[in-house]
Amino acid sequence: MKILFHPLESWGHMNASIGVAQIMFKRGHQIIFAITENVRGQFEKHGFEEIILHTISTPSLSNYQQNDCVDFLLNSTDLFREKDPFKKYSMFQKVFEIRAQEILQTEQQLKKILNDEQPDLILVDQILISPMIIQSGIPWILIFSCNPLSFRNDNRLPPPFSGLPTNDQSLWQKYRNEFQRTYHHYVLSNQNFLMKYFGFETLEYNGITPPSPYLNIYGYPEELDYNKIAPMPDNCFRIDTFCRMENENFEIDQEFLKRLQPNSKLIYISLGTLASIRFDMIKKILMILSKTKHGYIVSKGRFDDGFKLPLNMFGDEHLPQTKVLPLVDLVITHGGNNTVTESLFFGKPMILMPFFADQYDNAQRLHELGYGSRLDPFNYQQNELIEQVERLLFDQQINQRLKNLSKRMQTSNLREKLSKNLEKIVNEFKSSNDKANRNNL
Repeated sequence: MKILFHPLESWGHMNASIGVAQIMFKRGHQIIFAITENVRGQFEKHGFEEIILHTISTPSLSNYQQNDCVDFLLNSTDLFREKDPFKKYSMFQKVFEIRAQEILQTEQQLKKILNDEQPDLILVDQILISPMIIQSGIPWILIFSCNPLSFRNDNRLPPPFSGLPTNDQSLWQKYRNEFQRTYHHYVLSNQNFLMKYFGFETLEYNGITPPSPYLNIYGYPEELDYNKIAPMPDNCFRIDTFCRMENENFEIDQEFLKRLQPNSKLIYISLGTLASIRFDMIKKILMILSKTKHGYIVSKGRFDDGFKLPLNMFGDEHLPQTKVLPLVDLVITHGGNNTVTESLFFGKPMILMPFFADQYDNAQRLHELGYGSRLDPFNYQQNELIEQVERLLFDQQINQRLKNLSKRMQTSNLREKLSKNLEKIVNEFKSSNDKANRNNL
């Protein structure tokens, strides 16, 4: 069958879509990605076809160009210094306004792609979803590549993006009220602006994105999931991780290895696209860790102002993460959902330094379940970071639990079950249409 993917053009969403696409590609299905020029080649290198959506600048639209959601966030990182996630909800207003304008520029092109290609199935990883996809008459599946807390905003669980514990509800209502007033209002109003603009009925939902009536896929290990507190709806499917496989080769620089002390450990540092623009934050981390005996592999992202990495570190702007993770002993991360679940897949303890969206929820979840530790990236002492590094590297109990978790994840058959579920949805849809057509003869 022919499957069309339409992901949000940021690394986390794209990588999750690639992970699902690889599952279906191995079963012989044709994979197409509908994306803009900004990310041309990112899917083709995995063997997938790309169809380009062209951005059209018109006087009626704002001056923002395609991909300016990311640019806006990168230019707003001073807001991330706020210690309280509660104060960051309001920044999303402009993000969704920009994204709605981007959709207006490409929606008719996407409609033509659907008419020309006639895909059997559409998989979407977006917050604002194309009205043409929702109303296409083709089964569409939501890939939800965030922490599952934010899928439904369930009152039995902490509010999305709050980083609050599951066993203390004292602040839940305060945060939930603010989430509803700001983030949820922004996303719902922009989604329904798009629906009305193209002549469709408005939607009602309580999470951060419209759920699919067919199937909603999320990636989170069973051991960390919230299902025991608040079970997911029947049309949700959990896999442990989207965990795409990288095609790039990766070798550790031998000169770097020679500089390390005997018996030193290897640690991977990946703080994501948005955090990497905060040179002050990155430099502080690197300078502290340069004083330890361990070696560090650094995914630099946009961190590039002429700062030379210390002698016990090496890295590049972008690294093939799933090739790096098996080689290291510890991960220092912002807490993005893909990095968290991929690190667990390879059994690595984590120090999580969240500062945006569901990163807070992931950091709290791993902290409270004992799979890692949580540090405020802007408010910590030098000794705190070094102590957490040493503790997690040599805590035998945590590392054994992670080893067991990794073994369970790597031998799971959930990916095969997912592929069969997707095929079943298409087959049942076709069978239902065939029956309806016969009845109309």
